[in-house]
Amino acid sequence: MDNNKGGKCKNEQIVAGLMILSIVLITFLSYREILDYFFTAGDTLSLIDTSRIQSYRDISRIFTEPMMNGTQFTEIAKYYRPISTLSFSLDYSIWGLNAFGYHLTDLILHISVSVMVFFLMRFLTKDRLVIAWLAAIIFTAHPVLVEVVPGVARRQEVIVSLFLLLSLLFFLKYFTNGMKKNGYLVFSVFFYALALGAKEIAIILPLLVFAYQVISCLLDKKPLKNTIINALKGTLVYFVITFLFFTWRAYILQGINLPQRQSGTGLRMIIESYVGSLLYPVDFLGSLFGYLPYRTLLFVSIIIIIGIYQYEKIKKSMNLSYRKSVFFFLAWLLIPLGVYLMTSKFDYRYMYIPIIPFSGILSIMITEGITLTIQKIKERKYQPAGFCLSWINTTISSFIIAGLSFSLIAYSPLFRTYREWEDTGRMSSIFLHKVSEIASQLPDDGVIRIFNLPDYVSPPDAVNTHVKTAAYLAGYSVKSWLDLNFPSNHKKVIVNNQVNTYLNNLTLETRIVGDSSANITFIPRLAR
Repeated sequence: MDNNKGGKCKNEQIVAGLMILSIVLITFLSYREILDYFFTAGDTLSLIDTSRIQSYRDISRIFTEPMMNGTQFTEIAKYYRPISTLSFSLDYSIWGLNAFGYHLTDLILHISVSVMVFFLMRFLTKDRLVIAWLAAIIFTAHPVLVEVVPGVARRQEVIVSLFLLLSLLFFLKYFTNGMKKNGYLVFSVFFYALALGAKEIAIILPLLVFAYQVISCLLDKKPLKNTIINALKGTLVYFVITFLFFTWRAYILQGINLPQRQSGTGLRMIIESYVGSLLYPVDFLGSLFGYLPYRTLLFVSIIIIIGIYQYEKIKKSMNLSYRKSVFFFLAWLLIPLGVYLMTSKFDYRYMYIPIIPFSGILSIMITEGITLTIQKIKERKYQPAGFCLSWINTTISSFIIAGLSFSLIAYSPLFRTYREWEDTGRMSSIFLHKVSEIASQLPDDGVIRIFNLPDYVSPPDAVNTHVKTAAYLAGYSVKSWLDLNFPSNHKKVIVNNQVNTYLNNLTLETRIVGDSSANITFIPRLAR
C-alpha cells in the first residue's frame, strides 16, 4: 500500500513538473518577440537613469527618495517604489543599455508569476493539477497582459503580483496548519513588505487574507461573530505592516500623495472597462455586437444567468475546496475594483493582478462544466426522457464557457501579433540615436528642441487586435538618455509640443541652430 502511494506521489510530481515546463514554454513562446525590442514605455529610460547604483549613497537614495526623483515625472506624480527601482538597478549593473536584458528580466518575471498561479491553484484545489495548469495557461495567455509584459517601465505590475502571490501562498499554508507554524507567517509578511515596495496596489493583500478566512470559516459553518473576530486577529499583522509602510511613504513623499483622479473617468466607465478587460476579446468584435458596454453586458449577463440557473447543480458537483476557491476569487475580483473606484483611476495595465482570480474561476468552471456534461451524457444514456432538457442546458452552458475561454486564447499573443510595442521601440531607437548624433555636435551646455514628439499610439483600426495603451518616450526620458550616454553633461532638452500620431512613414528633420542648439522635428502621419 505504501509503495503504491509513494509511486502515485512520484507520478504526480512528474506530471506537475511537465506541466510547469509547458507553462514556461507557452509563456516564452507568447512573448519571445519582445527580446528583440528596443526600450519600450515612456518612463523606462528615466527609471534606468535614476536607479543606477554608483556608490553606497545611491542605495540609500533609492530607499529615501521618490521614484524617478530629479526628473519632471515627480511634477506629475510622486510614488515610493524602491523594490521596483532596485530591479532596474540590477539590470543596469548587468546589461548597461542593452534593451535585450531588460526584456529578458520582464519575461522571466512574467514566467515566474505564471508558475506561481499554478502553485496557488494547486494548493487551493487540493492538488487538482489539471485545474491548476489550465488557470496558469489562461492567465499567461490572456490578451490584456500585452498591456504590461512588453512595456519595460510597467514591470512593477509583474513584480508586485509575484510578491503578492508568494505572500498569499505562505499565509494559506499558515492558515491551513491551524496558524501554528509561525515560519510561514514570517515569510508571508516579508513578501508582503516587498510587494508594498514594488507598488501600492499590494494594499489589497490584507483584504484578501481577511476575505479568505471569512469565506473558509463560513463555508465550514462556523459562527459568523467568531469568524470575523478571528479573521481580524489573523489579519492584524498585515494591517500593522501597511500602517508602518504608508507612514514611512508619507514621510519620504512629504504627504500622502494619493493618485491623481483622471478627468472624465466616472464610476460607470471604470466598471465597464474593468469587466471588459476580463473579457478582452469582446473589444475586437465591434462589428458583431456594437458598442463596448453592450457587448460587455451581454457576456456578463450570460455568465450570471448560467450561474443562477445551474447553481444547485454546480454546488452539488463542486467539492468544498472548489466552492471556497470560487468565492475567494470573486472577492479578489471585487477588491481591486473597489480601489480603482475609490481613486477614480483606471488603466488597462492595472488588470495584471485581477486576471489571476479570473483565470482561477474560469479554469474551475471549464473543468467542472466538462465533468458535469459527461455525467449528464451518462445519465441520459440510461434515462433519456427525463434528463434530456437538463443535459441540453448543461451542454449549452459548458459550450458558452468554453467559447469564452477559446476566444481569450485565440486573441492571446501566442497566436496574435501585437506590434505597437515593437513600433514604439523602433521609433525610440531611431530618434534617440539621432539625438546622440546631434548632441555630440553640441557643446556641453547645448540645447536640443524637439517638435511634434509623439505621445500616443493610435491603432488604425479599432476592430483589429492592438495594444490599447502602448506609450512613446516621455520628454524627460530624452534627457535621461543623454545623461546615460554623456555623463556629467549639462545639455537641455526642451519639448515644444507633443502630438497623437501613427507611425507610418515617420521621418525626422534635424537642424543645427547657431553654435549651441539644435532642432529635431518629427514629421509623422497625424492621427485622424
